[in-house]
Amino acid sequence: MVIISLTSMWWWRKHIMFMLLSMELMLMSLLILLIYSFTTSNLIPSIFMLVMMASGSSLALSLLVSMTRLHKSSKSIMIWSMTFDKIINSFNFLFSKKKMFDNNNFNY
Repeated sequence: MVIISLTSMWWWRKHIMFMLLSMELMLMSLLILLIYSFTTSNLIPSIFMLVMMASGSSLALSLLVSMTRLHKSSKSIMIWSMTFDKIINSFNFLFSKKKMFDNNNFNY
């Protein structure tokens, strides 16, 4: 599993979302490897560590996406371009503009 996640990290190196998910898979597979190498007395702290790693990585991923969408600075353009679906959202933007102009009755 470690080799698969390393290969997928290399494959998806231009897409930050897939790369972060591959890193999460790699961390979880390394943790499982550590769990099997320890005795049963260390199993409970390892499971707690697994839960903390999974929740921390999902929180970090959601914060990364929300941060890049809210702060459109020059430093976050690269992450923004990798996480934002331009085609679907451009259609939604165009249709929302049309609805906005249709709802406003301008009387000149």
